[in-house]
Amino acid sequence: MRQTDNSLFVKYNNKSIIILLIYADDILITRNDYSSIHCMLTSLYIYFDMRHLGGLKHFLGIDVIRHSSSILLSQEQYATQLLHKSGMASCSSYPIPMSIQKISSSMYDPLKIQGSTGV
Repeated sequence: MRQTDNSLFVKYNNKSIIILLIYADDILITRNDYSSIHCMLTSLYIYFDMRHLGGLKHFLGIDVIRHSSSILLSQEQYATQLLHKSGMASCSSYPIPMSIQKISSSMYDPLKIQGSTGV
């Protein structure tokens, strides 16, 4: 039995590729060829009530920051929310990587972490 991700769709056509990722009511579309994505969007607008929100800035808890020659992906906002939710926002940070021996078993409460992350 082959397992597939029903929210990720990939279309290959000659030298172009379109990747469409759907999560709830959010759709992320990317491509390597502008004309192919324009055709895809035109087709989707015919069948679905959609609006184009512009370039990607935030998706599934990940902030996307574009620079002239690179893209930065950040989960700082998500991490900050987790710290506030778990009552750890005022705790001091620790440089990474840290030694595994420095982690106290009392610091790690899997049930508390699981509840904070929604997992």
